[in-house]
Amino acid sequence: MANVRGVSYTFGEDAIVDKCAELDLDMIVRAHQVVHDGFEIFAKGKCITLFSAPDYADQYDNHGAILFVDANLKCKIRKMPSRKRVEPPSKDQEKI
Repeated sequence: MANVRGVSYTFGEDAIVDKCAELDLDMIVRAHQVVHDGFEIFAKGKCITLFSAPDYADQYDNHGAILFVDANLKCKIRKMPSRKRVEPPSKDQEKI
């Protein structure tokens, strides 16, 4: 379904799970959407949204995050804390 601005599409967890099965993918990693904690895991771990710019454009108080993938394809997310937020970021995610 097209979103209200008409520049992208909105889809649910079922679409992610189905497309990963169809294409034999373990996960989809996407970026360029501000998420408050720097990353967001969706669709039973099949979709991860990353945003690497903490305090984006000095208009937000979001954390940033970077995804590291090792030679065995083990994923780890490291958070970059916001300078504006009082509470610290939650722990890094070890295994996705």
